[in-house]
Amino acid sequence: MELWKNSQSSYKIRLHIVTTVKCRKALLNNELEECIKETMNGISERYGIELDEIGFDQKSKY
Repeated sequence: MELWKNSQSSYKIRLHIVTTVKCRKALLNNELEECIKETMNGISERYGIELDEIGFDQKSKY
């Protein structure tokens, strides 16, 4: 991720976003994960956002 600059400042913004889904074992399957990844990649291309990683944790006991 490069440093963004304009005439009076320079900046780099990094965000870590976490969302939770109740009963994720029943909801998050490979098809839905692919749909979410494609949607996020489309958003990143449209708005010029760099995505470092998109991950899913199915190790929960719920």
